[in-house]
Parts: sequence; C-alpha cells; structure tokens
Amino acid sequence: MILQSLQIEPKFRKILDPAVKSVILLRTEFRSTQLSYNDLFYKDVSRVHQILPALVTLEEDLLKECDPTQGPTIVSETTELILLTFVELTKGQGPNDQFEAMRRALLDPLSGVNATPWYIQAHVYEALIKQCEILTSTCKMVEDFFPLFKQLEQLTDLILDGLKDKTESLKGSDRFKEKLNEFDVIRAQLLDNLVQLDKNETMSLAEKYLDFNILLSVCHSDGDKGRLENFFYKYADLGFPNFAFEWYIRHKKRIELIETFSLSSWSQTLLSEFIKKYPELEWHHLGEIEDYKRASVVLKDLAEKEIGSADDKKFELGMAKLALLATGEIDQDTLMELNKELEISRFQDAAPDDLLTNFGMTRKEMRVLTPAELIDVYTSGVSGDRDSVWNYWQAWSLCDYVGGCRGEKRSVEG
Repeated sequence: MILQSLQIEPKFRKILDPAVKSVILLRTEFRSTQLSYNDLFYKDVSRVHQILPALVTLEEDLLKECDPTQGPTIVSETTELILLTFVELTKGQGPNDQFEAMRRALLDPLSGVNATPWYIQAHVYEALIKQCEILTSTCKMVEDFFPLFKQLEQLTDLILDGLKDKTESLKGSDRFKEKLNEFDVIRAQLLDNLVQLDKNETMSLAEKYLDFNILLSVCHSDGDKGRLENFFYKYADLGFPNFAFEWYIRHKKRIELIETFSLSSWSQTLLSEFIKKYPELEWHHLGEIEDYKRASVVLKDLAEKEIGSADDKKFELGMAKLALLATGEIDQDTLMELNKELEISRFQDAAPDDLLTNFGMTRKEMRVLTPAELIDVYTSGVSGDRDSVWNYWQAWSLCDYVGGCRGEKRSVEG
C-alpha cells in the first residue's frame, strides 16, 4: 500500500507512526510481541480508512504544541497524507472499471439503495470537515497560501462528490428533499471557505456543484455581465434566471435588478414574466421598457391597495398620472379618477399637525385616511377662530367625496 511506502519517508513517518498506533489503541486489540502496531493496522485492509480521523486528531495536538511558524508545514504534510490515502483507497475506480459500473448502478434512484460512500461515514466525514476548517484558518495566516488553497480545493471536491452521490441515491424517496437541503447548506459552507480566499479560483467548483449563489455573487462583485449572460443560457433549464432575480431582491439590490436586466436582450422577457409577482418593482421595469400604459395600470392598482402610508399612496398616484400622460393616448375617465384621488391626498397633506395628533398620528407616519375620516380630523378642532373656520371649510369641501354629505352639512348649517 502507498501508506506503507510513505512511512519510509521521514517527514511522513513522524506523523503516520503515532497515527497508526492511536488507531490500534482505540480498537483495543490484543497485540502479541510478534506483531507491531503496523502489522495489526495493515492486516485489516477494510478498516484502513480509520487512519484519516487519527491523522486530523494528531495534527491538532501537534499544532497546539509547535512553534507557530511550523504550523503551515504540519497542516500541509497532514493534508497531503490525507489526499494520498484517499487516492489509495479509491484507486481502480475509473470510468471503465467494473467497480465504477456497480457504483453507478447503486446510485441510480431506481435501485432503491441509499448509497453512502465510505468517506461520508460519520467519523471520517467529520474529520475531513475539520481538516477543511484547519486549512482555511491556516491559509489566512500565511502570505503565500496558494499551495494550501489547492489542497483545500481538492479536499472540498472530494467531500462534495461523496455527498452528492449520497443525495442523488435518494431521488424519488421521501427523504430526498431533506437531504438535498442538507447538501445545499454544507456545499455553501465549504465553498464559502474557498471564496473568502480566492473567489475566481472557486468558480469551477461552484459550477460543478451548481452553487448559483456563488456564481451570482462573483459575477456581481466583478461586474461581469458577459459571464452572467452565459450562466443564464447554460443553466436556464435548472432555473438559474429566476434564482438570479430572486437573489437581487433577497440582497436588497432592487434598483440593480431593473438596471441590469430590463434592457438586456437575454433577460428582458424572463424578467417581465418574473416581476409580475412584485408590482412595486414591475412599474419601474415597465417604465424602463417604455410600456407606460401598463405601468400606469400597475401604479394605480398599487395606490388603490395602499393603506399603510399616505406618502406612498400620493407617490403612486402621481407616478400613475405621469405614466398615463406619457402614453399620448389619455383615458379621460382614468385621468379624472387619478385627479380625484390626488385631491383627497392633498386634503390629508394640508391637515394641521395638532389635529393629526388628536388622532394619534404624526406627519412622518401617517396612514391613508378616507374622506369621512378626514372630515372627522378637520372638524375635531372647530372653535370659532380663523384657523378653525378654515378647518371647517376643508371638512365641508371634502363632502364632495362622500355621497350625500354636502347636502346634510348644508341642512345643519341652515
């Protein structure tokens, strides 16, 4: 085995010998004087993979005791051993190999078998994850981290490949969605380690394991629209366009969403369909593509539904009117309706602060009031002075917007 040949090399022997010994001691096996620790370890080839957790544990102990300047070397040599061991334990599994054919058959969802690669078993998997953490922290401590980074990249690839195989073997089962979500979380954690060190070097693994979040993050930070366009076409069937749009919304980049995709030939149609569920953004998109008629309709609908903010409603009404006028073919009934609503908004704007306070409202945080509620506001301060008379006339004018109100006011006045 390759491990036996590596033990001859001094730099590896100082790590492998104590690691082998620790594995045998943990097994609590009887050892006669005729059998060494190595003899016991190598005679049971089915458990050779136990060396991996032992290597990581030994590495942690060495790092606690060594001079800080020796740390990167210890980490590099330990990782090299882990990777070489992995190659040894999986060699002969090429694409034309009978073993590979059997493995792929097991991974087929129709096989009904939950296939778990040996290195995804809990004790080995946890050790590999720990090694990724150690590599990441060590990379951040050294100036020339690229050799360590490549080791981290290779180890990450091995872990994700095994997790992917395990997850795909569950397709069609009740557990698939749960395991797929777990895979997404672990993938994000592992690839984030690489992104922190070198985002562009991480892109190949992000593509291999379809981490759309990283693909978008890097394209956005680099301003690389050409690469982003390529991903739109390449992963269209996997839902990349919709993921991209949601990514911009989730990261509060709504203006960039419109500016980036509204006028692009490769995304305009897709965005037009997607953005219908976000009418507060749809009108902006429609304005960008100069569909002012539709923009006016969307804004008017938003204004009609707005109850929480008087300022927002006034803005939406104003923009709806502006979009309607920009069409060049003005619907007079719609224009009259918008003017009426804008007039009511002006009555609310004009309401004195002291009267609004009586109703528990402030100018900055004022919900939309109905004409009847505005009449109540204005008449709450009528006392006979000049300001009160003005308030009364404002209330009386609002009767035009409440059916039958003005006639009732006049009879009371008389």
